[in-house]
Amino acid sequence: MSAVVQPPPRPIWSLAIAATFISIVIRLVPSPSRLPNFTPIGALCLYAGARLPLWAAFGLPIGAMLVSDYLLRYRPSWSTYLCYLLSIATGLLLRHTKSVWKIGLAALVMNLLFFFVTNLTAWYSMRGDFYEDSFQGAVTALIAGIPFHHGTFFGDLIFVPAFFLLHALATRPATAHEEVKT
Repeated sequence: MSAVVQPPPRPIWSLAIAATFISIVIRLVPSPSRLPNFTPIGALCLYAGARLPLWAAFGLPIGAMLVSDYLLRYRPSWSTYLCYLLSIATGLLLRHTKSVWKIGLAALVMNLLFFFVTNLTAWYSMRGDFYEDSFQGAVTALIAGIPFHHGTFFGDLIFVPAFFLLHALATRPATAHEEVKT
């Protein structure tokens, strides 16, 4: 196995741009109108890492986060960005697979990693003020994050299959009855 990152399959730029735009727009929808944290950003990270050139794999999802954070006047969270960078890197490992199981497992692992890293970071930064500086405080922070995780989970559950399926459909070879006869 080569140490060089293998090129992705043929990118579908219309899908990549649409997925990026949709990710920004959905993040801008106020939470009462959607589940908290229900966004396609995690799915976009995994998809971009797996199916786009390296510059776009990192640039589009991180750009979507930076733009939407700016428009929402959010201060970027290093733990969120770290998780998304890890999700993009995980996508790089999926560049040449079409396995639903591998893609699904990667999505689930990254979803759980996001939950634990972001909620334990919240506990660490607020311990003593909001959470106890103890194991019980960390557990309390994890429990407090569960309602927010529903949105993240359902976002990944919907958008990971959607992005990968649309890519597969756009890149599949034409069958004999679909070919245009001249």
